[in-house]
Amino acid sequence: MIPLLVHSALSTVALLDSIGGSDSCSWIDINTLSKTIIEIGDVAEFGGEVIGNILGLHPRPMSWKWGFLPALKNAGLEFGVVSWEIWMEGLKDSERNVEKNPSRKLHGF
Repeated sequence: MIPLLVHSALSTVALLDSIGGSDSCSWIDINTLSKTIIEIGDVAEFGGEVIGNILGLHPRPMSWKWGFLPALKNAGLEFGVVSWEIWMEGLKDSERNVEKNPSRKLHGF
């Protein structure tokens, strides 16, 4: 969802001021998560004990509004920061062809 959301800035020239009512970016890349799961699996396979749940959260989350969005702007992406309602209207009015505008897949999401 996040790559499509960022890509939507190309068609809507806007990004959300928050995601899911939160300001926390706590995702972890799939390669790091996979490596961790494999390492935990090896411990369990050899008689080790795994306690607790495995969550796909980054140990050092950052702010969406004050960390992630400024980083995108610093990288050269041009957009305004808007509410969910305004962003959704922009997405609804954007190119409908998902080949040309893959972020359009988020409209039903």
